[in-house]
Amino acid sequence: MKVRSFPSAATILFWIIVAVLLASWLVPSITYETAFDEATNCEVIDISSVRIGPPNRIYPRQIPDILAEGAQKVFSTLLIICTCNGALAVLNKSGVFTTLIRRLCTLFCGKEIRLIALVYLSFSVLGLVVMPHCFIAFVPIVVTLSLQMGYDAVVGLAMILLGATTASMTGPLSAVTAICQESVGLPLYSGVGVRLWLFILFDIVNVLFLCRYAMHIRKEPSLAYRPTNQPCRTGDVSIDGEMRISLNQKLVLAELVATLILIAAGSSLWKFSTARISGLFVLYGVAAGFTLGYNFDKIFRSFCTGIQETASTCAVLVLVGATVITLEKSGIMDSVQYLSYFIFSALPGALLPTGILILICILNALIPSGPAKGVLLMPLLGPAAQMSGMTLQTTVLAYNMGDSFSNYFLPYDATTASYLEASEVPFSVWVKFFAKLFPLWMLIGVGSLTILYYVGYGPF
Repeated sequence: MKVRSFPSAATILFWIIVAVLLASWLVPSITYETAFDEATNCEVIDISSVRIGPPNRIYPRQIPDILAEGAQKVFSTLLIICTCNGALAVLNKSGVFTTLIRRLCTLFCGKEIRLIALVYLSFSVLGLVVMPHCFIAFVPIVVTLSLQMGYDAVVGLAMILLGATTASMTGPLSAVTAICQESVGLPLYSGVGVRLWLFILFDIVNVLFLCRYAMHIRKEPSLAYRPTNQPCRTGDVSIDGEMRISLNQKLVLAELVATLILIAAGSSLWKFSTARISGLFVLYGVAAGFTLGYNFDKIFRSFCTGIQETASTCAVLVLVGATVITLEKSGIMDSVQYLSYFIFSALPGALLPTGILILICILNALIPSGPAKGVLLMPLLGPAAQMSGMTLQTTVLAYNMGDSFSNYFLPYDATTASYLEASEVPFSVWVKFFAKLFPLWMLIGVGSLTILYYVGYGPF
């Protein structure tokens, strides 16, 4: 498939930063205070306290500090990406992934669609409790698997990106859900039953859509996108080469599964920090190396090689962090927060769930951070929703969907940017694919939220 010339994610991020810098000289700042409303048990904007001031101008001399703060903002993500990729590089030194891909392709020969569904669902289940950043190192592996099956890089990217992030759409156990519910006084992780059912529904839709796309690519190979440095396949699985997995390779694969299970359990039960998760990847890399019979020097060199391969991804993430910092310093977020409150307050009750979903999708372009938007907006949007007869639980769910749906259109979303960079899939190619799935998500989101509005989805 020919790809039209399109700016890279780094280029897009650069021009977004430039645009925000210019806007900071033009957009006036808005300040206000909030007051506690006993009727809704939430904070509301005190109209009498609203003040419009001069723009929060950002000067060129601040750019180095913005880049440094941007790197600091995404440091936890960078740490996980580097340690995970380093650990997998030690494992990959033995050729186990190449052999495993050959075995899977042979085992599922003629049943490749089943393998696509299996890989997607595996990452989807893990995504309930594990951060998507933990899977970035697996992206090249899954993309290679897709190419070996005769599909394209987009199929491989979608299997892992959509799988790892679907849980965020309804947020059964996500940190964003916890922050939003706490902000409006809801019991922590309440309403999990409805969220899990919707999670399953989104999984079904995603799998069916992805499998349909894969079959279309198989029929029309000219429409497939394959990175120039990856081999092209026509559907005939290559089984050339060694396909036997040694005992040591089986042991390191078992150690990998055990590590992922420990991370999943730790994230869910003991709230493992980023540093602890990264430490587990380092320990796994060392353990895998010794299991394979490597000395420490070889382990260290393999680990460093894996980290070096993440350089472009890390650079893009620093620009992502810088973009968010620029938006924060410009004061644009405060203006958006103020305007959002009155937009929501003006919507009629029946349209409020859809309005929140759509507006949060739009606001993602200005406030990419889900937790940040939750802290800023939920205490103000909660009262507006309650006054229109909408429960706080439905409000939080609408926020979850809006916060997730449009992330895949944003080149400066940390997860999307890092996955695209790791898969070597251009942003334009991904958007073309996702634009066909997005309306299905909106249909499910609007339909389910409208139903929940009328049934009074609670607890309150």
